[in-house]
Amino acid sequence: MHRALGNGDLLAPAGLRFDADARTVGLELAPGGYPTTSLTTGDAVSVVETADGGAVLTDDAVVVEARPAVDGATTMLVSIVVDARAAPRIAAAAGQDQVRLVLHGAAR
Repeated sequence: MHRALGNGDLLAPAGLRFDADARTVGLELAPGGYPTTSLTTGDAVSVVETADGGAVLTDDAVVVEARPAVDGATTMLVSIVVDARAAPRIAAAAGQDQVRLVLHGAAR
């Protein structure tokens, strides 16, 4: 849960700060949709729409939570924070199972 700070920014888990135009989008990703099972709060990721020839929906997403859908499952539930302008398209593409995350930097 995000809470507002006095300057209009939001404070997210692990002390991450987001501006008031940030939106959290939930994703359910099958294997291949996420780069590593070690995604963690604060990881910077790009969101790519697979149905549009690899269109980058945003390069500025931040992971706020990532976990298996159920114990032992390979499907991951990932919550990301994105700019308000990107959120609807990302949510729509995710609803069609047409989203992949690309981790910035090397995988752990």
